[in-house]
Amino acid sequence: MVANWYSTIRLFSSRQ
Repeated sequence: MVANWYSTIRLFSSRQ
């Protein structure tokens, strides 16, 4: 699912 990587990128960006 697209939301899979989307969620990961969002979480990763939030960690920044």
